[in-house]
Amino acid sequence: MNLLPAWRARVEEAIRTPWPGPRPMRAGRDDPAALVGRVDDSREFVKLIYKTPLVVFTGRSGVGKTSMLQVDLLPTLLGNGYKPLVVNDWSSSPKASSFDELVLGQVYEKLPPRVRVAIKRGGSLLATLGDLYPDRGVLILDQFEELIRYQPREFQRVLRWIEDAARGHVRIVISLRVEHEHNLNGEFGIRLGAVEWERFELKPITHLEHVRRVIQRGEGRSDRISPAAVNLLLEEWRKAGDTGDPKDRGLLHLQALLFVLWVAKKNKSITAHDVWRLKARLESRRAAAG
Repeated sequence: MNLLPAWRARVEEAIRTPWPGPRPMRAGRDDPAALVGRVDDSREFVKLIYKTPLVVFTGRSGVGKTSMLQVDLLPTLLGNGYKPLVVNDWSSSPKASSFDELVLGQVYEKLPPRVRVAIKRGGSLLATLGDLYPDRGVLILDQFEELIRYQPREFQRVLRWIEDAARGHVRIVISLRVEHEHNLNGEFGIRLGAVEWERFELKPITHLEHVRRVIQRGEGRSDRISPAAVNLLLEEWRKAGDTGDPKDRGLLHLQALLFVLWVAKKNKSITAHDVWRLKARLESRRAAAG
């Protein structure tokens, strides 16, 4: 029995913060306004969905791919007449004859009624989506690196399934970390023509004004974060970009920091003193380690 999802749900219920913390944002749980700096990315992504059967949605770990999918791209696609469906549980072993069932098991409850009726009458998911919603059904295979890492023997078979889907009238999105993207290329990768698939890399948020907007989700309310704390965090962000490794400064780190500060204060206002104190503690630990 997998207890992890239940444990996560209980933790999320017990700890509610103005910032999502070190976890992807989710539709229905997180405010879409918390996703900043992605308007142009969203527009470009939808254009790619319109013109090509397969889009590889990539980016480094923590850049915000799943968050963007959940709170921006899904509602945007729905608003543009698409039928997006997300598959992100790769814990089961998808044999060639049952990969359809693995996908169907995750999306069935979100299928339009007439699709469910057609499937009950014997139609396959891909054929039914293609017939009823030609070029409007979108299957999003999120966190696809988990399949590559944990089901390597099935990976090739799944790629062939993806190719069949993309050659029909169903749009496919593969979302995965950039360090795993090479698995989709070369002799044993995706066997589609250059015009049949596109790559979209989500770049990190680096603009200071966007970072300010992330932090300021709590500013303006005395019970969240003070203006002085906002300015101090911005200054530390800027200095980290000037002197640190780029991979050590990202929104995932910032959201985790805000989460820790908020929980440590037990839902009381974060002050500049709290930021200074945490910084001193971390620097002390680094010095002791080395």
